[in-house]
Amino acid sequence: MQDKSPKHEITTPNYDDYVIDPYQAIIDPHIHLWNFGSSASMPPFLLEECANTISKSGHNITKTVFIECNTMYRHKGPEHFKSVGETEFAVGMAAMSESGLYGNCQIAAGIVANVDLQLGEKTDEVIAAHSSASNGRLRGIRCQTAYAKEGLFQKSAAPELANRMLTTNYSKGVQKVHAHGLSLDVWCVYSQLNDLIEVADRCPNGLIILNHLGSPFNFEQQTKRVEVLNIWRHGIEKLAQRPNIFVKLGGIGMNVGKQFKRGEGTIKTEELAANWRLFIEHCIDKFGPERCMFESNFPVDRGTCSYRTLWNTFKLISINYSKKEKSALFYETARRAYKL
Repeated sequence: MQDKSPKHEITTPNYDDYVIDPYQAIIDPHIHLWNFGSSASMPPFLLEECANTISKSGHNITKTVFIECNTMYRHKGPEHFKSVGETEFAVGMAAMSESGLYGNCQIAAGIVANVDLQLGEKTDEVIAAHSSASNGRLRGIRCQTAYAKEGLFQKSAAPELANRMLTTNYSKGVQKVHAHGLSLDVWCVYSQLNDLIEVADRCPNGLIILNHLGSPFNFEQQTKRVEVLNIWRHGIEKLAQRPNIFVKLGGIGMNVGKQFKRGEGTIKTEELAANWRLFIEHCIDKFGPERCMFESNFPVDRGTCSYRTLWNTFKLISINYSKKEKSALFYETARRAYKL
């Protein structure tokens, strides 16, 4: 006799339809605000766009840290002071956020500014100018260091960045950053991790925050993938032995290399978690949750997924961690690192 009873399909949850653990408090320690003008290829991402992105995500983002992105520099004045305009801009965005008209999240609660760390004696006065302009929000400094001979963001390589971290002036600049009580944010790619180790060994008394997991991107052919991963793994293991280094878990949705599949904002939570788990878990395993923090790197990473999907991905990857470990990864490490 044929069974005519109704069939009930077993379906897996679509994590993009809801927010995983919506009450988990989050500090997003890496978000950009920018306006590059009407002729730029990247549309403005200002306070209103940022606040809407956060509120529509449904995640409990309590604070963000503004990271320099070469926007709104001063048009006039000495060249080495022009980046102070970006800090002034970020402070304006933060002041508007404090009004409460843009939601409960404190946007730009901390600021990481751009200073050329090879300025020699001028480094001190430029850091001081940023500090003065920041209205008490300056928490760190970042200087451009990421280099790949194949180029980044579809642009030609900048040869002056190839060995920047190994120069004496750069190390002296890092020491000045730490003397001001600030952290050093560093974005470098996997092949530069040994350079960062040298920086950490020369400057062991201040906090260094590695951005974007050290970017294990494959810039060459797919056949190089294993080689890239091995170099990155060993670099992360050695970096983790330096107690003054923290690491941001994210920034791997950028359209920089060929390592990760991109889907113009459409990749789903489960696929991203499967793609990124290896990298994120390796860092957490080596550094420990107390030195790791999830980051969005928005709006740069929105070409891969939505803000909701991004944080859902991090929550899915960390679903089996303890409550204390999750607190560190999503909130406490960033709070300590940026003194928020």
